[in-house]
Amino acid sequence: MSQQSVRLAARRSALDAQAILRKERADRERRLEALAVAVLTALGERDALVRDAERRCASAADLDAEVLDYLADTAPLDFVDGYVQRFTGPGLGLDIDEAAVREADRKGHAWRNPVWRHADGSLAEW
Repeated sequence: MSQQSVRLAARRSALDAQAILRKERADRERRLEALAVAVLTALGERDALVRDAERRCASAADLDAEVLDYLADTAPLDFVDGYVQRFTGPGLGLDIDEAAVREADRKGHAWRNPVWRHADGSLAEW
């Protein structure tokens, strides 16, 4: 073999190796894109399910009160820089408004365990 034919064969081999690497890289990118689409789709579905569950819980609870309504002073639960400060009072550091608790107890509640069903009408679990 002449030197020129050896160079041509080496060049052809190098070009073939580059083509193989390009093809493998393109295949890998396609697989990663498909995986990214699958993951983002799953996250979107999960977010929709979480929103639906939160909506269902809120409508099932349908309470007129929240925990802060039963505190004499809500200042200990104020957020500072995104965090609640450490409590300094005795015990939990919160003062309960006993009159509000007694009033809520006197009123009672009408909450019932929700009955959830799937689209086909079958009973759904919590």
